[in-house]
Amino acid sequence: MRELWGPTDQQKKYDPPFRLAKNLGNLNKGDGFKYRGRGLIQLTGKHNYKKFTNEIGPKFDVNFVSQPDLVEATPYAVLVAAWYWNTRNINKFADQDDLRKVTRIINGGFNGLDDRRKYLKRAKLVLKV
Repeated sequence: MRELWGPTDQQKKYDPPFRLAKNLGNLNKGDGFKYRGRGLIQLTGKHNYKKFTNEIGPKFDVNFVSQPDLVEATPYAVLVAAWYWNTRNINKFADQDDLRKVTRIINGGFNGLDDRRKYLKRAKLVLKV
């Protein structure tokens, strides 16, 4: 429910002065850790936490920017995954069985694609799809 933190070399780029930090909306040193991935689909970056707050927060009277740890707790960990999936229209690509496109949208790249392929195959066997 929460991104493990080293920080790794990649995670260090979540903070300024790196371009990734800017893309994530992380403007201050420490924002990378503060707004690390949380939830069933790892919501990452202050920009995404703000969007989730603006769209979902009012329904629950919650500000996820000021309380980012809530994203890893139920029910928000599930809600953030559904919100992320819907706002990025990921189902369209899942229905096409396009694992590469789904992975790219969620992960920003293809890191862990082989594991995802293995677990998807196993899930399809169990679910008989």
